[in-house]
Amino acid sequence: MTSGSTTTETDYIVNLILEDSVLLQLHTAEGRIVANRVGAEYDYQYQYVLKDHLGNSRVTFGATEQQYLATMESELAGQEEAQFENIADYRVKDFQYNHTPGGAYTPDESVMLNANLTVNGTRRVVGAAKGLKIQAGDTVDMEVWAKYPSTCGVSETTASAYLFTALTSGLGIVSTGETSQAYTAMNSLLGTTTLIDQSPCDRPSAYLNYIFFDENYANPVVGFQQVGSSSDTFQKLSLSFAASTAGYLYIYVSNESSLDVFVYFDDMKFTVKCDLSVIQAVDYFPFGLSMAGTCFKLLGSKENKFLYQGQELQDDLDLG
Repeated sequence: MTSGSTTTETDYIVNLILEDSVLLQLHTAEGRIVANRVGAEYDYQYQYVLKDHLGNSRVTFGATEQQYLATMESELAGQEEAQFENIADYRVKDFQYNHTPGGAYTPDESVMLNANLTVNGTRRVVGAAKGLKIQAGDTVDMEVWAKYPSTCGVSETTASAYLFTALTSGLGIVSTGETSQAYTAMNSLLGTTTLIDQSPCDRPSAYLNYIFFDENYANPVVGFQQVGSSSDTFQKLSLSFAASTAGYLYIYVSNESSLDVFVYFDDMKFTVKCDLSVIQAVDYFPFGLSMAGTCFKLLGSKENKFLYQGQELQDDLDLG
């Protein structure tokens, strides 16, 4: 198939489907095995399909693994700022605090935090952040790279209660409307939390953090990892959370130090692993056209095109 100047070759070998000689999936009696290529290796995901009495594929489900990555680079701003909060106004350009490897462009940006500075009237305490709805049994792995200069000889600021305002503002959580429960819960948990009073030469109180609430915004669970004591070198901060019940997970980076120190965060990544997720759901009109308004496809998942009576949807030429 040719689209513009790009030609794609799809091969069908028994129950295997390959695109440009790369394995995409294997069909089974119960559904399919999706092949995700990671370097020279393949990661296989078993997915299952529920069909109706006419043989139409209605629901595709199985274990999933979704990844969210924020490189903080302007070239990827459209994609990353749609998935993460608090990047655009906190992004700075300085190649020595960039961790992202080079590629089609020269990366030179990261997110910088310092409580002595403000962004739109809010203290620069909380940086890149994301909220996730997760289910019981889900596992979330989190990581970010951090770097800061020496803290010796720096001044201090008043240890005021900036964290709650910075976090709720960054996540777009307000006291009214659909986020009011989250606002109340975070206010109860963090409302009086002050900056951490530190002395020059201390390692900054800068962290990768998560806060989990159940579906009633109760029973909070908090986790964090602080930057290490080595300045002027990148450090990997990582956390993992396994949900015992459904709820809401908020992940963010912060610099809660009273010291006038700049802490830079880059390449923030979350991996959400679900034992069972609905990947795709399709409803049909009488002769096989799907009902676009009622269909669902999990973001980032590989589309199941074997739909009406088990036939493959051919939409490469945009004929219907």
